[in-house]
Amino acid sequence: MYLKPVSRCINKIKARPLNHRLFRTLFEDAINESGELLLFCEVRWLAKGKALERFWNLKDEVIKFLEKNNELPDECELLKDKSWLINLAFLTDILGHLNILNKRLQGEGNLFPALVGSINSFMSRLRLFEKRFSKFKEEEDLNNLFINPFIIETHDFQKYNPNMQLEIIELQSSTVLKCKYKESSEIIKFWKCLPEEDFPELHNVALKLVCRFGSTYICEKCFSRMTFIKNKYKTKLTNSHLKNLMLLSSTKLKPNYEEIISMKQIQHT
Repeated sequence: MYLKPVSRCINKIKARPLNHRLFRTLFEDAINESGELLLFCEVRWLAKGKALERFWNLKDEVIKFLEKNNELPDECELLKDKSWLINLAFLTDILGHLNILNKRLQGEGNLFPALVGSINSFMSRLRLFEKRFSKFKEEEDLNNLFINPFIIETHDFQKYNPNMQLEIIELQSSTVLKCKYKESSEIIKFWKCLPEEDFPELHNVALKLVCRFGSTYICEKCFSRMTFIKNKYKTKLTNSHLKNLMLLSSTKLKPNYEEIISMKQIQHT
């Protein structure tokens, strides 16, 4: 209802080189301040937030240009309708906040609890009434346990299953583990040193949270690398070869080549 009129206005200016040059010439100062109009990308829907923001900043110039050229009279009337503009402004703000949230969820090394924190911050700021975020609230207790198991109070133990309650008591009673937690520069390092045989329930919780993907970013990056590795010039690659090449291309581990070479016997000719 709101995106189609906006996209028609943008396409009328951006899709035609002559119109684009004229628009740029007439409103150069406004464009330099707000940025160029951006075409909508149907594949990446979050890009619409940036396109809407640019359009909103240049809407007055767009109206003047379209009216001067007798183009899209219906859309021009909508752009003068105050109630319609209020809804468009709200949509622009929502998509802008979603863009910010999306950037926070991207990248490697983002642990699930940190991502939940970004989601909770987003909900608090926008007060959205979307049911899809309800599950994040349900797992808040597990996230708190993962972030700092030593601050869980006795009256909160009932939030966890009986076996986990016993493990939390055992963990909080261990001076050695408490010191390791304080000395660990990263939370994940602490959970790695937690003995799995003594704390199976807590170990599974930590594993569950660490292994969760915050977004499709990592998968998309791996698909991109696989496309580069597996092409028409490498038809003899086996599944085993492909797996090894994918591991090499995606890992952050740096091989110790000197040590590897030292373990091999040099063949003299």
